[in-house]
Parts: sequence; structure tokens; C-alpha cells
Amino acid sequence: MISVIRKITICSLLILSVFAAVPVFANKGEDRVTVDRDVRFRRGEISASVSARIARGTTHLYRVRARAGQEMAIVLKTGGRTSATVFAPTQGILEGADGVRQTLVGLPETGEYLIQIGTDAAASYTLEVTIH
Repeated sequence: MISVIRKITICSLLILSVFAAVPVFANKGEDRVTVDRDVRFRRGEISASVSARIARGTTHLYRVRARAGQEMAIVLKTGGRTSATVFAPTQGILEGADGVRQTLVGLPETGEYLIQIGTDAAASYTLEVTIH
């Protein structure tokens, strides 16, 4: 009887250890978000900039509130392996704003837009955002 309980316990521990290891393998190729913050505009200003350093395998997210009908210009000053993608509040990636370092896009809806910075190599960058 004790040996049966021991076998069940050992099997249970082995099964739990396998399930505990699954998320490690599932996330291996995904980027980590290490910056997630709002872009702040000074009172009366239409442009703002942020500077940072990004590590390989990480993603930086910047949030910008804007209204439908406005335009957003972004300029990402950085090395060749770093780019930006702009997401609308509910409509996904904006046309002409995927994997870019410079773009001007019309904004289709009011809400919080997301600018995602990604890289294949560590880099310093400056992101300039203009809303008009």
C-alpha cells in the first residue's frame, strides 16, 4: 500500500513539473515589455520626445491620446535594426506605420494610440511624436 502511494506521489510530482515547465518554452521567442508609459506633451505643445536605450529581445510601448481626424507624425532616431509600429485604439496597426522609423498617418478614431518600439540589437533611440 505504501509503495502504491509513493508511486502515485512521484507520478503526480513528475506531471506537475512538466506543466510548470511549459510556459518557459512557450515564451522563449516572445519579447519582454520593459517600458510602458504615456507620451506627455507640455501645455500648448504639439510635439514631445523621449529618449531611451532598448535591449535586444525587449519591447518599449508608448501611449498617446489623440482624436479622430488628427495626424500623427513619428520620427525614430536610432540604428538600423530598431523600428516603430503604431496601433490604433481598436483597429490594429495603422497603414504605413508598421516597422518604420518615420511616418505621418491620419488617425481614424479617438482614443489611446500605442507606439511599439522593437529591435534585433541593443540600441539607443529618440522618439519624436507630433500630433496636429
